[in-house]
Amino acid sequence: MDPSHIDPMERDFVVVLIPCDNDAPVQEVTVHQPAGEAIGCMLKFASKVFSANRLSASQASQVATQMRSQEGAKDLPEDVLAKAAQLDLAEVVPLCPNRAEFGYIGVNLIVDDKGVGKQLAVNVRACGFARSCGLVIEVRGDAFIARQFDNDAGFHRLDFRLSDMASDAPWVNAIRAARGNPDVSLRKDNAQAARDAGNAAFKKKQYAEALQHYESGINAATGAETKSALLSNASACLLALHKPEAALQRAREAVDARRDWFKAHGRVGDALVALGRHAEAVEAYSGALRLAPEAADVQQRLDEARKAAGVNG
Repeated sequence: MDPSHIDPMERDFVVVLIPCDNDAPVQEVTVHQPAGEAIGCMLKFASKVFSANRLSASQASQVATQMRSQEGAKDLPEDVLAKAAQLDLAEVVPLCPNRAEFGYIGVNLIVDDKGVGKQLAVNVRACGFARSCGLVIEVRGDAFIARQFDNDAGFHRLDFRLSDMASDAPWVNAIRAARGNPDVSLRKDNAQAARDAGNAAFKKKQYAEALQHYESGINAATGAETKSALLSNASACLLALHKPEAALQRAREAVDARRDWFKAHGRVGDALVALGRHAEAVEAYSGALRLAPEAADVQQRLDEARKAAGVNG
């Protein structure tokens, strides 16, 4: 996506909060969108709210153990993994995908990605609403519902209000009708399916196969977040296949698709390191940390790049 097509304005938009506590009312919440942060502002807002519930020491240890089993985390030092386990992040669950048949207007349920690890209670109302949209999931802790327009031609936030949760709301009727059609699969669109297949191959270290999946997903992607993730993953595959120049190109495209995503900037740094361009890598990693100061793994890579470049911190 051309960055100039992403909403650059500073403004407010409305989302719905579904508290985990059944005695607390479901309510509208106003979220502030800083200038130039249209894509990332909702996840930052939700992550800050979710950080009110912290992992205990034992819970953090369990989460770190689970993280170590993931690809790319096996060789991380214990202190880096422990810091990463403590990060409070938000996870996006699409209720209505931003596809052409829905006017590229997506509706997302935003949840605490460590709700299980924190042993939070099940959010019965959020689970029920997701089920009414055709998704059977378990939500732990508070949850938000947000809406946005997102395609290759632009990205901007839209209000989501309590009235939009009505059982006869137009978008709910549309998603139900589509899910009731056996010829339409909305659980995953083509880009997301390609991403999942690529991730599965990547975990098996089948990098060439994973790259094929990611590349096919890039061509099918309509949303900025999905496209940037696919480009970033393709860059990681190209690095593993010892093609750093191609990896750098894909990483930079990932940044162009979503400039406020720290991982894309980190991929640029990784490719530059592989090319021996450590001073430039320092700049890329620094940019990633400005977006996500808590990213311990990026900090470690920045320190290593600074040492290689002979740059003081």
